[in-house]
Amino acid sequence: MGEAQSEDFTKDAGIQDIIFFMKILLVEDDVIIAENIVKILSKEGYAVDLVTRLEEAEEKIMASEYDAMICDRRLPGGDGLMIVKTMRDEGV
Repeated sequence: MGEAQSEDFTKDAGIQDIIFFMKILLVEDDVIIAENIVKILSKEGYAVDLVTRLEEAEEKIMASEYDAMICDRRLPGGDGLMIVKTMRDEGV
């Protein structure tokens, strides 16, 4: 009997044509750090929105949906974890 051949199901299913899209909010006030993080994540295919202040982060979160957030702990106006706690308390 002939040997069973494995099939490339990804080719038949068109999986290689699916683009994974993840939207990330970056809250970082250091320009050099922010630029590097945005560059790396964008190169990997992520969509990144950058804000530099907690107030901006709150506005973005309320106006748009994000899959993840990267947040600096030392920001003008407070600790970055404050925004995480606030959003969790509000059920966002």
